[in-house]
Amino acid sequence: MEAVFKIKEGEFNQDVFERIKRFVQEGEFSEIIISFRPKKKTSKVKKETQEEYFTKLQISMEDVAKGNVIAFTVDEFDKFIEKK
Repeated sequence: MEAVFKIKEGEFNQDVFERIKRFVQEGEFSEIIISFRPKKKTSKVKKETQEEYFTKLQISMEDVAKGNVIAFTVDEFDKFIEKK
């Protein structure tokens, strides 16, 4: 199993840490990686073209149609953790 949590620095708090900790403790993980990335500067962000945007949108729509999507609320995540 692999899980990736992307959390903005302002959203990372003790509660989020504890939820992730419970998830990890109850899973079958052999490695835990924590990485920090510098904030992206808006001046260096490449503005995508309309064609690039619609291509990415089409790929996303195809993924959804294939069922390649996992989405849940914080409450659903808590319930998932409790079931483990």
